[in-house]
Amino acid sequence: MLRGIDAKLSRAKLENVPVRIERSSVENAKGWLDGYVADFSEKLILIEVIGDHIRLDGWNILRKKDITTLEVPNPRYEFYEEALRLQGDRRGKLPRLQLDNVRTALETVNAASPLVVVHQELIDPDVCEIGRILEFNTRSFVMQTMGLHAEFHEEVDTFNYSDVTRIDFGGGYENALALVAGLTKPSSSTKSKRRK
Repeated sequence: MLRGIDAKLSRAKLENVPVRIERSSVENAKGWLDGYVADFSEKLILIEVIGDHIRLDGWNILRKKDITTLEVPNPRYEFYEEALRLQGDRRGKLPRLQLDNVRTALETVNAASPLVVVHQELIDPDVCEIGRILEFNTRSFVMQTMGLHAEFHEEVDTFNYSDVTRIDFGGGYENALALVAGLTKPSSSTKSKRRK
């Protein structure tokens, strides 16, 4: 684990500045992740993500032990903050999550969000699973995954908590899947745009 990470996370959260995180120890984590530190525990970090289009794009939960670099503030923080301000992008309401371990994080994300994205980058770096968790067991969980056309697969899959390297939720892609699948309703701003 990165030395002095808790002090850096505390500073980022207190000063409310974007950070840059690298996870070069995780095979598929090429490049970096930019975002705001929303919360952290002994094992996990909750990040509100600044996406590629310089918009806030949901939340990621990362394992602290995978972090190899944490820059506070982000080298482009002034640009990010100004771009987000000019676009009217505001920080989301902090979800009530338990970040004690991967299981509690998954339980609370599953309760708070229509879809959960699970990454097992050390096993399959190019694949993530999107869906709903149906059952939480001692060492594993059962998930009904969703396909690219926003339809749930009939069969369920079992995954080990220890294999989960990242959890995502509330991002544009999974929100679009949830909308098309009928798990959420369009926002009033979306409805008014469609009527024009």
